[in-house]
Amino acid sequence: MNLIQKTNKLKGVAVFDLDGTIINGQSQFLFLNFLVKNKKVSIFSITPLLIWFLLYKFNLVSSPNKAFGYALKIFQKLTYEELSKLAIDFTNDEYFNSKKNKKILELIEKHKKEGNLIILLSTAIDIITKKISEQLKIDYCISSVVEQEKNKIINIKVVNGLSKLDELKSFFKKNNLETENTYAYGDDISDLPVLMFAKHRVAVNPSRKLKKYAKNNNWIIIY
Repeated sequence: MNLIQKTNKLKGVAVFDLDGTIINGQSQFLFLNFLVKNKKVSIFSITPLLIWFLLYKFNLVSSPNKAFGYALKIFQKLTYEELSKLAIDFTNDEYFNSKKNKKILELIEKHKKEGNLIILLSTAIDIITKKISEQLKIDYCISSVVEQEKNKIINIKVVNGLSKLDELKSFFKKNNLETENTYAYGDDISDLPVLMFAKHRVAVNPSRKLKKYAKNNNWIIIY
């Protein structure tokens, strides 16, 4: 059954964030460590990104644009084909798979059995998110895109915050979907636009700000 056929028969839609929700941690941080471990990049080359992730952890930065600028410089040391192959190895890696949130994996399967369309919506790069979507048999994936030309990485089109919502709305409009039976799962206050778009909102291991908002609005919270 293709996506168009499925949208005609589905009962609802479940939208899942990746980092902090399906994955306990940041997939791109884990990917960088994987690249260093496999001697594809040096620890020194990822230092600015490590500093950014540290600042992000303590809520001292929020926009990912600078982080993606650093990541682009690192990725450009490799061809698109090389990076894609490494992404496959990374998503098959035992340590990475141990980071998957079992409670969320069970919820994904529950939504599938209920006849809901599953969407992975993430700021993470598509060469990672698409592989995870394939592994978990997720129906559709919206994420940041690593752009290439003749096997050379030229840009990363970042999908974050409101642009994630715009992409999701566009998908709903294109496929004539309703929000009445839509579920959204996220971990950070930056996920709020998408969470508010859904009828049923669930905070997963939420950040301090999202936890406060979720409690004030009587949302379900999963730890």
